[in-house]
Amino acid sequence: MVTSTGVAENSLVQVVTQARRDLLQVLSFVSLSPNDGLHAMEQNKELYQSLYGLVADIKESLDDDGTVSAFPNAPSGSRNKPHFQPPHASNRPSVGQPTIALDLLLHPVHPAVQHYPWGRQAPCLVSTMAGSADGTEPWAEAWYGIHPKAPSTVATVPLSDFTAAHPSLGRPTFLLKALSIAKPLSIQAHPDQELAATLHARRPDIYPDASHKPELMIAVKPTGLLCGFKTSAEIVALMDSLPAVRAALGACFAEYRQNPEVGLKQCLAHLFDHPETHEAAIAELVAVDGVAAFVHGFFGTDVGVIVAALLEHRTLQPGEAVFIPANELHCYLSGEGIEVMVSSDNVVRCGLTGKLIDTDTLLGMITGKHTGMAMVIPPPEGPFRSYKCLAPFQVLRVTLDDEFKEAAVGPTAGPLFILCLSGNVLVATPTGQSVAIQTSQCLFAGHELGLSGLTLSGAGDVFIVAGTQ
Repeated sequence: MVTSTGVAENSLVQVVTQARRDLLQVLSFVSLSPNDGLHAMEQNKELYQSLYGLVADIKESLDDDGTVSAFPNAPSGSRNKPHFQPPHASNRPSVGQPTIALDLLLHPVHPAVQHYPWGRQAPCLVSTMAGSADGTEPWAEAWYGIHPKAPSTVATVPLSDFTAAHPSLGRPTFLLKALSIAKPLSIQAHPDQELAATLHARRPDIYPDASHKPELMIAVKPTGLLCGFKTSAEIVALMDSLPAVRAALGACFAEYRQNPEVGLKQCLAHLFDHPETHEAAIAELVAVDGVAAFVHGFFGTDVGVIVAALLEHRTLQPGEAVFIPANELHCYLSGEGIEVMVSSDNVVRCGLTGKLIDTDTLLGMITGKHTGMAMVIPPPEGPFRSYKCLAPFQVLRVTLDDEFKEAAVGPTAGPLFILCLSGNVLVATPTGQSVAIQTSQCLFAGHELGLSGLTLSGAGDVFIVAGTQ
């Protein structure tokens, strides 16, 4: 055992100090752009691992004697570099582990990107979050989560593998996305929990998950969407002047006047079964309805053009949100936003898409009721805005500026993501680890941090998303 005095201790302290400096130099790569930083971490993985193991071993041997700490307080000027706690012996890297096994509370995460046809060209929100403006493909979605279709990554390791290798971190049951929308998505709904399990058992190739998918959409830029049916009075007033559209909806439109809920489902069933009526109905409709004219410009005589005219339309302003529960027909038209949902990719479509349309399933899901959009517009409470909805996740927006330069975030349930929408923010844990993040960068924090809370400081706009159980 090394004593607290003498040449042996001084030499060892010098080794510790130099190792610590080298380690911080390697770890500081995470403050680069996401692509460059993660690439640098991967290229220096062996040094990264060996330095951590060396310092941890030295610290353990010295701390037994209580004489020297291998991780003193961060030196002046290093505030913007991450400072980590050393790993427990059981968590050190070993052969066969799928990732760099570090006992950290904050882990830089890079999103998985989806280049769907409806996405925007760079630069846009999604390309910014991905840290790239390359290529001509549309940038549609950036995913943060462990869904098997497109898990995000820690360094080059899928987050799903990372959390499986470290069970104490917990596994996020929600999916965080950034969306950049240049043209309408499909008209769709998501099944409830019971139906999701049934559909998955029956057609796992089409419905890959056995769980529901309630979702919250928060506008970053003005975002147009359709959600839920208009009132029966609005639909009747529109159809009274459109004989070709009434013909497409069938004789059951008379029933709709008397019993809107039942009648609307019958009208839609007739519409889906008689494509020969669509062209004339759409030609009549687009002359008087702006939403129908807009989607017609992208999808021609798709039946979804008629369905779109039956749905309630709204443009979300930045900061406004809408909650979309199970079985609610909806369609995003344009804009950019942050979306949070249960980790599921179950989608039942009825129009405006080249993908599978499953109208039989969809007609069994919808009620035909006018429910009104479930708007979520939280008032500011200091630097916080809490987006509350009936879903198993919680979303907190933290805005730091000249008035509020620091914010303490209390305990949450389970693992969480910290996504920097803009600015430069320092994220600090109760254990002393801190990581500076800037526009587009995201951190994953495990279960332990969720229980203990964190502190944010700087100037920027940050979303914190966590579970509720």
